[in-house]
Amino acid sequence: MLRVSGQLIVDLFDKLEVNGEIKCRNGGVGGAPTLTLFDAVRATARVRLLSRATEKNYLHWIRHFLRFHNKRHPRTMGEKEIEQFLSYLSIRRNVAPSTQSQALNAIVFLYRDVLRIDLGRFQNIRWAKRTQAIPVVFTREEVRNVLVQFKQGSPQKLIAHLLYGCGLRLTEALHLRVKDVDFGQGIVVVRSSKGGKDRVVPLPKLLEKPLLRQIQRTKEIHTGDLKAGYGKASLPYALATKYPNAGSSLAWQYLFPSYKLSVDPRSGETKRHHLYDSIMEGALSEAVRRCGINKKVSCHTFRHSYATHLLESGKNIREIQTLLGHSNVKTTMIYTHVAKGPAPRCESPLDSLFGFSEVRSEQGHKTVGIGAYDNKSKEALASSLSQTGRKYRWGRKLLQLIRSKVIRR
Repeated sequence: MLRVSGQLIVDLFDKLEVNGEIKCRNGGVGGAPTLTLFDAVRATARVRLLSRATEKNYLHWIRHFLRFHNKRHPRTMGEKEIEQFLSYLSIRRNVAPSTQSQALNAIVFLYRDVLRIDLGRFQNIRWAKRTQAIPVVFTREEVRNVLVQFKQGSPQKLIAHLLYGCGLRLTEALHLRVKDVDFGQGIVVVRSSKGGKDRVVPLPKLLEKPLLRQIQRTKEIHTGDLKAGYGKASLPYALATKYPNAGSSLAWQYLFPSYKLSVDPRSGETKRHHLYDSIMEGALSEAVRRCGINKKVSCHTFRHSYATHLLESGKNIREIQTLLGHSNVKTTMIYTHVAKGPAPRCESPLDSLFGFSEVRSEQGHKTVGIGAYDNKSKEALASSLSQTGRKYRWGRKLLQLIRSKVIRR
C-alpha cells in the first residue's frame, strides 16, 4: 500500500512527463518511487482521512479538468484555466449548482492540499444559479404503504425501517456494525458519518426483534466465512495493526453483509463487505411503483420524512438537528417549509370566497363543507363550474356534490 507524507508528495512534482497519464518523478528524495498524479491525490486523500466516496469523486473531477485542458499539468495552469472549466460546466453542460461546487472542491483540493499552490478568488466564474430546493417527503400513510411493499424478512425491508425510524442516510445504515446496536440502552450509534462525526439515535422498539434476527443471520454467515479461511472485516484507521484479531470478531462485522466475498481495493485481501447501495435503491423503486406514488423518491426521502414528521409532532428544532447530525441549524430549518405543524394551515382565498371550510370529524376524516353563504355566492359558484359541468362528467358530479352541501375526501 502506498504510504507517503504530504511534503514528499510536493517534492515529487519537480519534474514531470506527459505520456498517457501525467507522471511525477523523484525531485531529490532518495529512493522515492515514481508516482502518477492520481497516486499522489489518493495518498493525500488518505492522509486527510477522506472517505472513499470523496476520494473517488475528487479523482473523477480532477481527471475531467485535465482532459478539458488537453492533459496539461496543473502546475502550468492557474485561476484562468479553472474559471474556464467551471464556466464550461455551468454554461455548456448546464450542471446543477451542487455539481459545480463538487468540481471546484476537487480542484481546490488538488492545488491546495496536493500541490500546495495558493489559488485566487475566482472573480470571473459563471456560477450555476442556486435554487432553494424543498425536500420531497412522504406522508405518514405513504410511509406505511411503502414499507409494507418490501419483501418480508429481507434486509432491504429492515434497512428501510431504519432509514425512517432513525433518520439515517443510506450509507450510514449500510456501514452499521453489529456492535453499533445497543439493545440495553435502546440506541443506535452512527459512526464516522458525514463530516467524520459520530452521533446517537434512539432505537425504535419495533425493530428490536428484527435486528436480533439480522444479527443471528450475520453470525451464521460469519461462522461460514471463518471455516472457509476468511471472515475478517475492514477496520478503520490502524485498528487492524493495533488489534490483529478484532477484524475476525462478530462485533466488527457489518450488520448487513454482502451476499458474496470481494477483494478490498486498498489492502488486497478477500473480505465480506456490506450490501451495495444499488440493491436498496432498486427495492425502493419497485415498492414505490407498486404504491402508485408519483413523487421523485430516493432512499433519502425516508430521512426527510423522519425530520418532517418529528417537526409536525412538536419536537424542538435543536433536538432534530442533533438527531440528524447537522452542523448548522439552517440545514435543519429547511424542513419547516414542508411540515404542516401543529397550527392549521392558511386557508386559500378561493375556499373563503365560496364558503368552503376544512374541518376534521371525530373519526379523523377530513371534510370540506359549504358554510353559510348567500344566494349570490351560490350563483357565482354555479357559474364558475357551468362550463366544466357541461363538458366533463366529473364536473357534473362535482356540481351534484356541491348541491348536497358536503364533500368528503
